[in-house]
Amino acid sequence: MLRIGMIGCGGIANHHAKRLKDIEDARIVHCSDVSGDAAAQMAKEYGADKHDADYRVLLDDKAVDAVFVCLPTFLHRDAVVASAEAGKHIFCEKPIAMTSRHAQEMIDACARADVMFTIGFVRRFDSHWGKVGELVKAGRIGRPAVWRHCSAGGGPTRPWFLDREQGGGPLIDGAVHDYDFLRSMFGDAKRVFGSMKTFKSDSTALDTGTGVIQFQSGDEAMLCWSWGLPTGARGESLIDVLGPDGAISFTAMADQFPKGADPKTHGGITIVGKDNARTVEVYEKKDMFLEQDRHFVDCALNGKPPIPTGEDGKRALEIGLGILQSSDTGEPVALA
Repeated sequence: MLRIGMIGCGGIANHHAKRLKDIEDARIVHCSDVSGDAAAQMAKEYGADKHDADYRVLLDDKAVDAVFVCLPTFLHRDAVVASAEAGKHIFCEKPIAMTSRHAQEMIDACARADVMFTIGFVRRFDSHWGKVGELVKAGRIGRPAVWRHCSAGGGPTRPWFLDREQGGGPLIDGAVHDYDFLRSMFGDAKRVFGSMKTFKSDSTALDTGTGVIQFQSGDEAMLCWSWGLPTGARGESLIDVLGPDGAISFTAMADQFPKGADPKTHGGITIVGKDNARTVEVYEKKDMFLEQDRHFVDCALNGKPPIPTGEDGKRALEIGLGILQSSDTGEPVALA
């Protein structure tokens, strides 16, 4: 049984708590949040023995084997380093940190303490994105490929998400999922370019614009995101992959599914080739949060290396930081 402490009990922590209760070899035993009421509520709902407002009390609890760090990004470094020093295995929500230096300090602290450290890149466990990655790597649309992802809305309501020093805006906090998944598909990035601006008067982060990522493999990605629109306003969304032999659309109509594929249990992806030839590939729908949390528990209990690692978290962060740097300078940024 993996006995888990929750550091931070709002927002994303509840996604994890709901899944952890369904994993039979895991149990939440201690909850901590600066809002004592939030900690008490989570402890009551999920049967934890203890709750408090100071996570250092949780880290002193010998009954806790592992922690979920579900705090705002700018607080990750201190909580992860303290958790490592307390000998706890660590799941840290994404992004890993706000600076590359802090990310490395977290990685080093976990290595010194010989504790497991993983980052909450839940798309690694998404059967939908996973099927797209499988098709790209299998050469179904040829290479090099171009990933396109556009999303626009008002963004999260909590102010720290749009604070440049605390959350970094959409091309740090949101698009970091893409950066990690793209690295798993294309390999390391070579160069990035950003063109960002700020729409919201109360935002200190660059909240709207475009980032382009060139990979050492020759593949490329373009992300156009905004968290700067007025409340309730949304732009059109786009996510697809282009290649010399065709395009992959992330959707497919249920009536186009292959015979025997149930839309209740399966999703579809459309490959469009020459002369509008269309092929629908299906994947089994899965709860990516449940799969992710189950993986963490298995790794912590059985000494397995996690997917992804702290180093993956750092590399993904550096892509986003490079895009913001490029936006400031107007020059491309080379990545090591």
